[in-house]
Amino acid sequence: MDLSKVYRYTLSHLDHNTVSLQEELDFLERYLALLQERFGDGIKVRIAPEVAYLNGSVPPATLQMLIENAIKHNEHTRENPLEVYITAVWNGICVSNPKRLLQKAESTSVGQHNIVERYRLLTRKRVRIEETDSNYSVTIPLLPAK
Repeated sequence: MDLSKVYRYTLSHLDHNTVSLQEELDFLERYLALLQERFGDGIKVRIAPEVAYLNGSVPPATLQMLIENAIKHNEHTRENPLEVYITAVWNGICVSNPKRLLQKAESTSVGQHNIVERYRLLTRKRVRIEETDSNYSVTIPLLPAK
């Protein structure tokens, strides 16, 4: 059921530049249900309650791509789960995770580059990427609500 809804959302929003944050969060909820089936307790995504009260829009599937990126590059097991945090920040949303890099993960940076380019085409507001030895975070600005 969730797979068909995720696929339907992806297909129906291919031609949209932005979607409401609420639509994106609804989509993310279905995507997270699929991750739960695939990885069990190996992935934990924590969405701060205040995120639901934000008003604005984002490019479709942006939050999903950021979570996918965290999974691709970091160790995640039931014994040592990957925790991804989605929090509200001034005029935006931050997706962050502690770094536990996989040795074999090759990065093409395509997903991250895609997000940055989509924002560049839509607004002067910039995506902020911050990396330390122990943490990785991407902050996306909220765009005006439709």
